[in-house]
Amino acid sequence: MKTFKSLKFRKHLNPIMDGRQAILFFKNGYGVSVVCGSREYGFYSNGVDTYEIAIIKGTKKKFKIVTDTPITDDVIGFATVERVTKVMEEVQKLKKNENYGNKKTLLVSNL
Repeated sequence: MKTFKSLKFRKHLNPIMDGRQAILFFKNGYGVSVVCGSREYGFYSNGVDTYEIAIIKGTKKKFKIVTDTPITDDVIGFATVERVTKVMEEVQKLKKNENYGNKKTLLVSNL
C-alpha cells in the first residue's frame, strides 16, 4: 500500500497559490491530492506539518475532486501525516466499479 512517504511534493498546480502539492493515483482509478500551504491562501493546513487532502478521480491530465465516497464528502483539512496515510489506505481500498465521482464536482485539472 502507498503511504505518505510515497508522495512527491511540488509547487502547487495553481502558480498564484503559495503551497506544495502531491498528486498520486492508485490502480483503482482514484487518487489523492495532498496540499501543505498557508491559511492565507485558503488551504486547510498550517503550512508546516498539517495537510489538506482531496480524493480525486481521473488522470494526471484531467481529474476532479470526488465528494461522494464513504470516506468523506469534502476535502479533509489539518490532517497529520498519520491521517494522510490512513486516508490514502482507505482510498486504495475503494472498488473501481463503485463509480464514485458522479456527483457534480469541481474540475481541478485539464492540462
